[in-house]
Amino acid sequence: LELTADKGTFNLVVCHRYGKVRYINHIATLLYRNRLDIEGWLWNFRLMKVYPTSESKSAEDSYTGTGSGFALSSDGYIATCNHVTEDAKHIQVTGINGDFTRFYNAQVILSDPMTDLSVIKVNDPEFKTLGKVNYDLRTDVPVEGEPCYAIGYPRADLLGDNVKVTNGIISAVNAGKAGPVFCQISVPVTYGNSGGPLIDGNGNVLGIISAGYGDKAGYMANLAVKASYLKLLLESDPVLRKLTFKPILVKRSLTEIVRQVKDNVYLIKVSNSEPESSKNNIVTDKSINSIPRPELQDNGNRVSVLNEVKEKHRSGNYEDAVNILSEELQKDSLWADAYYFRALCYSALGRQNEAILDYDSVLKYHKGKSTNYSLSEIYQNKSICQAFVGAYNGALETIDKAIIADESDAKSYEVRGCIYYYLRDYGKCIDDLSRTIEKGNRITTAYYFRALAKFALKDFAGARSDMEQAASMGDEDAAQWLERYR
Repeated sequence: LELTADKGTFNLVVCHRYGKVRYINHIATLLYRNRLDIEGWLWNFRLMKVYPTSESKSAEDSYTGTGSGFALSSDGYIATCNHVTEDAKHIQVTGINGDFTRFYNAQVILSDPMTDLSVIKVNDPEFKTLGKVNYDLRTDVPVEGEPCYAIGYPRADLLGDNVKVTNGIISAVNAGKAGPVFCQISVPVTYGNSGGPLIDGNGNVLGIISAGYGDKAGYMANLAVKASYLKLLLESDPVLRKLTFKPILVKRSLTEIVRQVKDNVYLIKVSNSEPESSKNNIVTDKSINSIPRPELQDNGNRVSVLNEVKEKHRSGNYEDAVNILSEELQKDSLWADAYYFRALCYSALGRQNEAILDYDSVLKYHKGKSTNYSLSEIYQNKSICQAFVGAYNGALETIDKAIIADESDAKSYEVRGCIYYYLRDYGKCIDDLSRTIEKGNRITTAYYFRALAKFALKDFAGARSDMEQAASMGDEDAAQWLERYR
């Protein structure tokens, strides 16, 4: 049983017996009310779920998770893990400048579930600075056997708020099924370490501890996201890509390294619900309300910004549109429309992964009030981006949600039909594309992909008929196909 993220979920392991040898591997994540029953070959036992409490907050202000994070800049940007901040409605950071009596409100700026990375920003009127950043992000590949050190706040509820340091080595550069994003480490880590820095012998950041990522890896192991992937995530944002780090090359003692780095490592506390009151906190209600909310913004200014962005999108000035929207999102990170149009521009620029992240943000903050797009369109566009990067199964799950949102939208069936083609499910491909055409959405894509599916099923006459229809509508690929197979 691994309690790597105290969010009400437990990671289960099962023991497999092969002769006299027993192997343990991860099989599921399960939440069952307030108690968890585990039955195995050798034991029957029961565990009760208990959330940690802290003397520094009131009993009614209960956090549902904690993690670690480290500074990216003096003005409030902090790196942590996506599974620490995912679904959190209230994020607070403590330990800034060594002060654990103050809790500063923060919000997610950028996240990537695929690499389990998240960037948050302190957004609080009481906040002044994180101070100097005392390390660099290493972008080279770590070396097996290289010494490394984890700095963070494991089990702060039991072990206190002071920072902890554990040491080990890089066990493997690529963590098996977890993929090239992660390296396996021998450093002991536990719940609360997630999001903290993994540093090398010079004090530079090698990786980000991702103790809660075992459920995606398929086995129990201590993993860290390579710092190069954090660098890539920062490069995807026009503001964050400007952050600079100074490499540390001088050899120093471990105690000196820790003394400097720990000042940039913070305890992050999250809750899945907004607090009714923060009267028992040093940070008052005004800091929570200071986070920009969509309904409080100047709608006239928003209309003006969106009109400018739409015009730039129509004229192909996608980079300019991205820059405008990114600046607006720095002012208000909850503006769903800005994420939507930035995603359209990212997709047009071929930056599909960034577009996917923005569509996820649209889904998170979309309240069904926008006149610019529908819920089904959000899912459609995200699904297309997923298909472009080859994530066809994920794309299929997403487009199914679009169909649930609006069964009458022919576009969703067209997209799903194309995805089925790439999954080589030609029968379903033909069914969906036929439905699209029957609904009156007579576009070349539907005829073209239906022709390819028929050709794969050796219906050559049907394939030629559809290709001729697509070519007559101006599809150059269809015309080339007919020339090739005439």
